[in-house]
Amino acid sequence: MRFAITSGILLSLLMLSACQPSAQTPTAAFVVEDAWVRAMPPGQKMTAAYGVFRNSGSVSLRISEFSSPQYASVSLHETIVDSSGMSKMQEIQEMLIPPGEVFELEPGGKHLMLMGKYNNQTEEETDSVSIIFSLEKPHNIEFRLK
Repeated sequence: MRFAITSGILLSLLMLSACQPSAQTPTAAFVVEDAWVRAMPPGQKMTAAYGVFRNSGSVSLRISEFSSPQYASVSLHETIVDSSGMSKMQEIQEMLIPPGEVFELEPGGKHLMLMGKYNNQTEEETDSVSIIFSLEKPHNIEFRLK
C-alpha cells in the first residue's frame, strides 16, 4: 500500500449563490491555495485534505459548513496533544478568517476530514469540496482537490 501525498492544484472557484453588491465580492476576497488531499490505500474510506484559505477582502469570513459529492461527510478537525502527551483529533465547528489573514490546513494541525468515500476513484480523478461561508449572506464556494 502506498500513502503517496498528491500535490494539488486549485482547478476552480465557483460561486453558487448571489452576493450583495459591493466593491469586492466574496469570491474575489476568498482564495484557496495549494489544495491537496492525502491519497488513500484501496478500501480506505477516510482521508484528509489540506491547503491555505486566504481572505484578501476587507471583512471577516466565517466558514461553518463543508460538503462533498464524493464523501458522506466533510468536517474541520484539529490535531491536539493532550496532557498525557497523546495526539488526538478534535472537531472544530467553524473557521473565522479575518481580513488579510490566512487559515492553514496542514498535516499535524488543522485539516478537513473526508469520511465515507462513496466510490473508488482512479488517481487521475479529483475530489471536490464545497465550502459555505457567511459574510452578510451565506455563500457557497466549490474547490477541487487533486
